[in-house]
Order: sequence, then structure tokens, then C-alpha cells
Amino acid sequence: MKKILLLLAILAAVSLPVISDAAEKPNLNSVTQSELAADPGIGEELAQKIVDLRSDMGDFTGWDDLKSIDGMTEEKIKYFSEHFQIVDVANVDCNC
Repeated sequence: MKKILLLLAILAAVSLPVISDAAEKPNLNSVTQSELAADPGIGEELAQKIVDLRSDMGDFTGWDDLKSIDGMTEEKIKYFSEHFQIVDVANVDCNC
């Protein structure tokens, strides 16, 4: 029994940083233009392009959606994937 409890404690300790890291990333589908622009890796112009694209096409479903933005590179998409998450806002607020 002690071995099982120890194993569960170790698994919980190892899992917590991963869970909290994902929870702390802002959702690209709900951040504002000013929140994006405040990020030193983004800036005003790119932030506006992201918000405009989201307004035109709806929620992002994956990182490839950003490729249609003029000037978006694979390096920038990698940056976004490391600093943001994509969560479907429509499903988050649903009381279904």
C-alpha cells in the first residue's frame, strides 16, 4: 500500500508543472489586441493582424491558421505555440 501511495505522490508531483504551465498560457482565441501587442515577441502590427484574422474566420483551430497572415514565419508560429494555447472559446463557455 505504501508503494502505491508513493507512486501516486510521485506521479502527482511530476504532472503538476505540466498542468499548471498549460493553464497559464493565454488563449489565442480570447486575448485582446492590446494583450497581444504587450508581448515583446509580437508587437502592435502583428497583434492587429491576428485579431483581424480571428474576426474574419472565427476561432483558430490550430497553429497552421496563422500561416495566412502576411509575414508569419515558422519561427513566429513556434513562438506562439510556446507562449499561447488554442482553446475553442465557443466550447469553453458552453453550458450544454
